[in-house]
Amino acid sequence: MGTAISRAASGIGTVLGNTFLAPLKTILSASCEGVCSGTWDVICFIEHLCISDMLKLLMVLLIAYLTLFFIYLLFKVGIVQCIGKNLCKMSWAACETYWSALGGITCFLWHKLKDTKRSTTAAAAAAFTTSKTDTAPARTATCGTQGL
Repeated sequence: MGTAISRAASGIGTVLGNTFLAPLKTILSASCEGVCSGTWDVICFIEHLCISDMLKLLMVLLIAYLTLFFIYLLFKVGIVQCIGKNLCKMSWAACETYWSALGGITCFLWHKLKDTKRSTTAAAAAAFTTSKTDTAPARTATCGTQGL
């Protein structure tokens, strides 16, 4: 007897549930995937009564708003400016180091090239040293000066 009453109550609950929930299920489960072109087609969603797609659009807009609001708060607190300033400082230090090293390398190579002894024949070397009339001292300029 208990099973008969249980089945009857279950059947009545199912009928009432289907009666009241059937319109909501058809409205909420209607999909416009083949009809509407994408997430932003609001006019098509309204024409075809696609509540689920309109809810998806609403959630996308809400997430976009929250993301932009979070970025706005980061700007207001000053975190973005701090990160940007530190990135600029690090980039400047890297460029300064590069150009300083490049200057040191070229200065080293210039002095190496300038101080290289050239091998000549003994006669040419003797002729060169005897015909030299300039007795001015050699200029010693460092790299970076214009006196070279």
